[in-house]
Amino acid sequence: MRVKEFLIAKALHLIGLGFISDYVFAFLSIGYSSGEPIPKVLMDFNILNIVRGLFTRFVVSTNLDWIWPYWMVKQFYATSEGFSARGFNPASINTNYRNWTGIGDLDSEYEATIDPRGLTTPYFNSWSLDTWLQLDSQVYSPALEKVCAQKLLNNLPIVVTTTAYEKKIQLTSTVFAKDLGALRTVALQKTEVKNISKKTQTFCFSWAFRPYNNDGIALINKLEFKNNGDVYINNRLAAVILQIPGGITTSTLSRGDVKLFFDEAKSNGKLADFRKSRVGMATGICVYHVTLKPGQSTAFEIRMPVDRKIVKKLTDKKFAAQYSEQVRLGSYAALLKEHLANWQKKMQTGLEISVPDEKIQSCFDANKAFMLMFYDNTYITPGPSTYHEFWFRDATYLLNGLDKLGFHQETRNVLNTFQKRILASGLFHSQQGEWDSNGQAIWTLMEHYRLTKDQEFLKENYPLIKRGAKWIIGKAQSNLNLNPGYRGIMPPGLSAEHFGLNDYYYWDDFWSLAGLQSAAQACAELGKKGDSFSKGYAKLEQAVDTSLCYAAAHLGQPIMPISPSRRMDSAAVGCLSAYYPCRIYAADDPRLVNTVDFLQNKCFIRGGFFHDVNHSGYGTYLTMHIAQCYIGQRSTRALDILNWLLKVASPTWCWPEAIHPRTLGGTIGDGHHGWAAADICLLIRNMLYLEENNNLLITPVVPARWYKGQKIAVSKAATYFGQLNYTIETSSTGAALKLSPHYKQPPQNIEWNVPVKYKKVLVDGKIYSGARIIVPAHTKKVQLFY
Repeated sequence: MRVKEFLIAKALHLIGLGFISDYVFAFLSIGYSSGEPIPKVLMDFNILNIVRGLFTRFVVSTNLDWIWPYWMVKQFYATSEGFSARGFNPASINTNYRNWTGIGDLDSEYEATIDPRGLTTPYFNSWSLDTWLQLDSQVYSPALEKVCAQKLLNNLPIVVTTTAYEKKIQLTSTVFAKDLGALRTVALQKTEVKNISKKTQTFCFSWAFRPYNNDGIALINKLEFKNNGDVYINNRLAAVILQIPGGITTSTLSRGDVKLFFDEAKSNGKLADFRKSRVGMATGICVYHVTLKPGQSTAFEIRMPVDRKIVKKLTDKKFAAQYSEQVRLGSYAALLKEHLANWQKKMQTGLEISVPDEKIQSCFDANKAFMLMFYDNTYITPGPSTYHEFWFRDATYLLNGLDKLGFHQETRNVLNTFQKRILASGLFHSQQGEWDSNGQAIWTLMEHYRLTKDQEFLKENYPLIKRGAKWIIGKAQSNLNLNPGYRGIMPPGLSAEHFGLNDYYYWDDFWSLAGLQSAAQACAELGKKGDSFSKGYAKLEQAVDTSLCYAAAHLGQPIMPISPSRRMDSAAVGCLSAYYPCRIYAADDPRLVNTVDFLQNKCFIRGGFFHDVNHSGYGTYLTMHIAQCYIGQRSTRALDILNWLLKVASPTWCWPEAIHPRTLGGTIGDGHHGWAAADICLLIRNMLYLEENNNLLITPVVPARWYKGQKIAVSKAATYFGQLNYTIETSSTGAALKLSPHYKQPPQNIEWNVPVKYKKVLVDGKIYSGARIIVPAHTKKVQLFY
């Protein structure tokens, strides 16, 4: 027994857990050792999930008469299709309905979230705000309703949630998060209450302050309502109510849900109240008496701090008093108008498209806005809540999406921080034990150069690229495994967590190749010698090819498992990085084609790619990666995937990291996934235009119906060649492509892929003959005749 195993066994015996030692050692023996600990952020996140989930399980299951959030209602109540049995499951974690929408401002660092029933959670793991109604002695919450409408206002991060009760009263909550200068980001919520019946209605509306969120119980140990409408939670100013209520009451776990004391709040006339809870289950409501004639409406407003740095300061009474005074300034209408104007002005910059499909158009516009929301000035995160962290892996896709949307300065602001993220060893570090980050960082830096041709930027960052590329070469050389299939490839690591435990992942190899290829290109662009990077690339490429031949011999065909130690499974989707986005292999490479075919035939369920490893759900961005391969192959299966994605998207045009096959709710990660937002923008972009082998492709894969009396327009499109602008106008007799690019470096040719049959082609007025429409870069107009 090795020293490490001896110490673990000894420790387990000392705490009376010796009987599990065999399982612990068996678990530790899976895969290969990387010599690195599990990333701390993953440990912290999982420990929080388990402890919070354990608490949530026992609190909720013994108090089902409380009003719980939508996800708990669906998972805890036996009549729900999303019911999860708890008997042998020690922790109750949201695994079936991880869905929410982030709201934030341009350049703001933090976001709030809105769940599918309008529950507002101001910041990660915080308390939440619900909107309740008491009508005919019954207390209603959107979480309990079967029907609830939700949408974005103008396809921007402004969420509108509408719920109707008994065909009498309709509640519409509009929530946005705005940067208010010194106050930083503030969530502003206005809930309109409208009488939709034909009779006068008398009822009560209330703000409900709840000890839970999208992940589980959020401890409220102390809740205090002040006379002026300030609400303190755990000694911090948490909310400012703009209309003084008619009454207030609070409760705790032992006393029972505050809904039981609605009548008390209606009649006591209190404007202040205070409640402590040792178990963190304090809750309270402030109640408004309302009488409305048919068609009449009234509205209530509340404002909540979102910025976590500001939240920490709000325990200071003087600062909190100043904050309360300032956050009340400005009318909701004026602030919303300003917010809309700022967003709309920004949305008029960068890539703009116009396509004859309302869903695709709205989806693109919304996710373009979300990409700007995920951008947090000096870093970018793949989620507003659970994943509000920086990972090079996610940032690579997010920054590439931001860059290709035309937001080069925003991208550069984040890239400028890479110098602080590289260690003395040359490792671009965000988490321990992940060997893909260097290739990703170098590739992202070079992608920015490829899109901008900014020589000064490349000169400034070349030292980082050089150090990072040397680290890749050294890391590959550190692999001492001389067994067939393993020699010379990147050593084992955790890599992307959705592949499994530590192993020799080809994902790391392809990203490392992309990094070395980019480093060699950087040398060429700057007139420097890049022989060592080219040689390093060739050596690693040969090792990967040899390893894949080894895998092919075992699997009976040229195909790519995720590791030479694995058979084919859903994790093989990670090997598609060889084409998208790394472009190490062509889309028609037999190894890639066979891998895509395997995934399509074995891992697709009802239109979506189901990922068994870790995600245990439809992989949202992973499904998009398969679609990218189909675009490269000019296959209309890419359109089938896009249609499926639109079908399973939330009404606010976002996706969780993975989707439950039965409930179609989120199963893992952030309920509003930034990587998915980036990939959907890039998927739609690459359907409309794509760089390939120094050529520019127009509409490589689009629906044939778009070429029948419809119009397609693309403007301010960033490409490797410069800015692209084009329109395609179609009729029953033909189509016309008009190009007005602004090249920095023109492509070799332009290829126009047309999904309908045509008889005649004119290029700038001259007859063109050829099986494919491939025209010179400076062509202005191409006409087709059906």
